[in-house]
Amino acid sequence: MKKKRYSQTFKLKVVLHYLSHPDCGYSRTASLFGLHRNLVNKWIDIYRVHGEHGLKKSLNRSYSFEFKKNVVLTIHTKDFHYLKP
Repeated sequence: MKKKRYSQTFKLKVVLHYLSHPDCGYSRTASLFGLHRNLVNKWIDIYRVHGEHGLKKSLNRSYSFEFKKNVVLTIHTKDFHYLKP
């Protein structure tokens, strides 16, 4: 079965809906748009790090060493946790 792809516009619509309705949550937002909650969570995380540009389709997204280093340092200094309980 082929993996379904979503446009940047659709992803942004989902993310903005979630952000403008804080009481809605991942699961409810996902069900409103016919998605799995993990996909909504992933798009929101991408949006928070990269903004709207991060939701754009990209086959080969590569990051510089400096960018990767800054991400790791930010995670450690701000006590971020990727995996949520």
